[in-house]
Amino acid sequence: MIEELFQEFMEFFASDLYPEIDFEKGAVFENVELFQFVINSRKGRKYSDKLVKVLLKNGGEKYVFVHIEVQAIGEQIFAERMFRYFYRIYDKYNHRYIPSPC
Repeated sequence: MIEELFQEFMEFFASDLYPEIDFEKGAVFENVELFQFVINSRKGRKYSDKLVKVLLKNGGEKYVFVHIEVQAIGEQIFAERMFRYFYRIYDKYNHRYIPSPC
């Protein structure tokens, strides 16, 4: 669903970045394999992750990390877990990226 409605998703959730993206050039959805620790931490949970390379109108590119999870109750270790995801993605792709705010 995120891939099908990515432009609308970005307009709603990343309105500051949205005007900079050249949607006519499309977006590249990278295959995100977030290592074994992520798989182990997901048992019984619902997540969706996308790492998307977008081309900008100025000729540059940015990576956007979209992580969606359903939680009935907030988790205290959420920030630590997100840090681990972000660091491992950065380590694998060696690019700065923008986390989605949702």
